[in-house]
Amino acid sequence: MRKALFLSLSLCVLTAAIPAQGQPFSVLSPGGATWKGAEISLDWTLGEPAIQTLSTPTGQLAEGFHQPILSLEKVPEKAPEIRPGQFQAFVSPNPARSFLSIRIESSLEGNAVIGLLDFQGRPLKRATASLSQGCLEWDINTLPAAVYNLSFRTQEGELLQTVKVVKMD
Repeated sequence: MRKALFLSLSLCVLTAAIPAQGQPFSVLSPGGATWKGAEISLDWTLGEPAIQTLSTPTGQLAEGFHQPILSLEKVPEKAPEIRPGQFQAFVSPNPARSFLSIRIESSLEGNAVIGLLDFQGRPLKRATASLSQGCLEWDINTLPAAVYNLSFRTQEGELLQTVKVVKMD
């Protein structure tokens, strides 16, 4: 009995003296990789379809989907150097169902590049219009109902204005 008690106490003392694992975040998976460039890092793994998360006051353990440390930084686009009154675009109707009327009032010369982008920034439609043209009409009947960005830029790529457009069915 004394030997069993001594052995139990010895095991308790030894396990208490072993430090906890001090490893950084890691992922166990059958495949994957990490690629790092000057401005971007890409982590990917082959994972399990099920997911379970255990949260404690000291951390979080996620099982299933790869969840790398994510750091987002807003990169502001250079503010347009166009002075107020030099360029203004008006879009109607908004919300729209089948067409957009675009009216440009500008004291600038040259052409504007007009682009319709979806919410993820993918270009859907693009046209070049004279800044002195005044009005044009776009057919958006084939687009699904969503929120789109209509951007106006100079031919050099300088942003003049962005208008949010709502397409309804």
